[in-house]
Amino acid sequence: MDLESLQLFVLVAELESISKAAIRSDLGTSGVSRKLAALEAECSGPLLHRTGRGVRLTSLGERVLPMAQALLEQAASLQHEMGAADNVCRGTVHIGCVPALVAPVLTRVISIARQRFPAVVVRAAEGYPNQIEQWLIDGKIDLGFLVRRTQDGAEAPLASSRLCLVGPREDRLASQAEVDFRALDGIPLLPPAAPSTFRASLTDVARQLNIRLNVVAEVDSVMLMKEMAAAGIGYALLSKTAVRRELQSGELTATPIANPAIVRSIYLGSSTRKTESRASREIAKLIREVAREMVAAGQWGDEGLT
Repeated sequence: MDLESLQLFVLVAELESISKAAIRSDLGTSGVSRKLAALEAECSGPLLHRTGRGVRLTSLGERVLPMAQALLEQAASLQHEMGAADNVCRGTVHIGCVPALVAPVLTRVISIARQRFPAVVVRAAEGYPNQIEQWLIDGKIDLGFLVRRTQDGAEAPLASSRLCLVGPREDRLASQAEVDFRALDGIPLLPPAAPSTFRASLTDVARQLNIRLNVVAEVDSVMLMKEMAAAGIGYALLSKTAVRRELQSGELTATPIANPAIVRSIYLGSSTRKTESRASREIAKLIREVAREMVAAGQWGDEGLT
């Protein structure tokens, strides 16, 4: 059983298509099919169902896939560690992030990493907080920026921000010094879709205060939330960190929510599914270093944004 065959199997499973995997691997459809057939012979059974629309995993394939992914990750980690014998940090670090929240930090991290670790490639994937949590669990990323309402007690957050009501330019409600949570009763809102821990916490508070959340659209994109808020479609519920540029340009207005104030913290998580490489350790260390500096300078989090 060779690693190339396992890599092709994982690629086909992820793309759900032999033809797409053939293009990605440059082996051609017949070459991929031969490799898969040889792997299935070693596994004593079919790993994939071929259909007119593509492929899907058989029950055997579903059992083999996570083991194949784990084996490939271990092989990659071993290769990185063996390559580190020359004391050069190298490899690819996959990071999940919500760009609107962490773009300033990640931009500086990558800029510094290019100088300190020229053999390391940072691959950033955009996702919503719940997606990033799942990617870490599944081992699809090495590191992920996590957004949580409360601290878990294990580690201090990279930064914290109060939740704000975000509206269009010079909006009367969003221009106040702060707004009571009860003021959300009946106004048009643009929260993320359920299931979402953030959405669930909002619903819990609304239920306790006996108010109605008027959801005019469920939006799983911070960029779209901001666009819709600027257009006056509804109010977004975001931190000032997420709308920093729009506040500076005057495109949006934001005011902290009070009674209760909701503080959302940003943490750096790592995947327990993947074997930690030297590259991911160094990038994680750099992220924390840059985050501390930017928070202290008032360039990230609530500091300097009020």
